[in-house]
Amino acid sequence: MGIPKVYSFHMTLSYSRDPFCCFTTSQDLQTFFDCHRRAFAHFGGYVGDNSSAISCSRSGWSLPSRSSDGLAAAVGTARRRCGNPAASLGHALVDDYLQFVAARCRPNTLLATAYDLNVFFSLVPKEPVDVVTADIFAFITAQKKPRRGPKVVRLEDGEAGLSARTIKRRLASISGLFGYLMTRDDLAIDRNPVPTGLANRRRSGNRGAPLLRTPRTLPRVLGPGEVEAVLGAVNTARDRAMILAMLLGGLRRCEVLGLKLGDLSPGERRVSSARARAGTSA
Repeated sequence: MGIPKVYSFHMTLSYSRDPFCCFTTSQDLQTFFDCHRRAFAHFGGYVGDNSSAISCSRSGWSLPSRSSDGLAAAVGTARRRCGNPAASLGHALVDDYLQFVAARCRPNTLLATAYDLNVFFSLVPKEPVDVVTADIFAFITAQKKPRRGPKVVRLEDGEAGLSARTIKRRLASISGLFGYLMTRDDLAIDRNPVPTGLANRRRSGNRGAPLLRTPRTLPRVLGPGEVEAVLGAVNTARDRAMILAMLLGGLRRCEVLGLKLGDLSPGERRVSSARARAGTSA
């Protein structure tokens, strides 16, 4: 009997880049689903065996009490099938804020905000008007706890919990909620419980030390040989044009995928992107 082939299954969270990998000797559908279940368990998420785990209708979709980046992606798929409905977490004030976000932000931003708030209020089961700064610090501590044991750390920053970037994104979503509630001026909320930083001993105009320090990492730039290898691997002129738009124009994937025929101006040798940062064009 020969040695069986070994296959690897990989999953990486899109924002924190937290990876997961497992090995298997089969590529059938059941093994594929089992690998996803193991990945969701690794990320601390929830995988339901019934359709009630995610509710979707023309009026909106609702996240379950426990979630993960993978489940959020599944909700995003359901959202697109249902014609871009609004998000709902079952609380009037939070849902009002999500409607406000939906009116001024892109659907992916709405999805991320709903997920972050769902995580926060799952760990801090309080009414928004009762949340204090101590709850924010407790939330940060909970997010930084080791997820796979203290001996499993990321090479980037040596931490065992969630990355500082992920926690800062969640704090930004929480701060946005309380900023909205303060601006409404119809609640007993006169300050944002999410601090902008830690106070210095010196009383000055400085903001103080940041709550979380993120590692300063530079993007990895492809070398000329790597660029030629990528361009040599594409089979169509369309794919080559998409890669060159990202390479020469600095467009992100979502910006390239959102391009329409009217965005191309061959005479001016210009590509305009409505999704580009600050209205820039390539």
